Amino acid sequence: MNDKNRLEGLKSILMARCSTAAQAATSTDDQLAVIRSFMTRQKMEEIDVVRLDGLSASNPVNIDGVIDELVKRKTNRDDFDALVVQDQSRLTRSGSDHAGAIRYRLAQLGIRVVYAANHVEDPMAEAVIRAV
Repeated sequence: MNDKNRLEGLKSILMARCSTAAQAATSTDDQLAVIRSFMTRQKMEEIDVVRLDGLSASNPVNIDGVIDELVKRKTNRDDFDALVVQDQSRLTRSGSDHAGAIRYRLAQLGIRVVYAANHVEDPMAEAVIRAV
């Protein structure tokens, strides 16, 4: 395995999101459990958690504001290497183009977006899968 593809040791911010406050009691905790289990297997380091209880991802502006804050944090503190979410639907519900734009924007700063529930280790294979 090529070292650049490995997740081990990546300093990571976990992000869990649910659309309504009623879901917050279980949904975000369940997502965090999935993410933490994955990160333990991959030997990743947890730096912080972003809980987005009651935030709809159907409107890209909602998520873009969160991404803006992560960009500021990376620029000012440079204390993380990855953003880990359960799956793409927890990152955005505005389609694959929006998800791709987020991944590209973060990648420009050296931040890797990792989907815990369906991680693909090989970046070339991941790019093909995401495109399809």
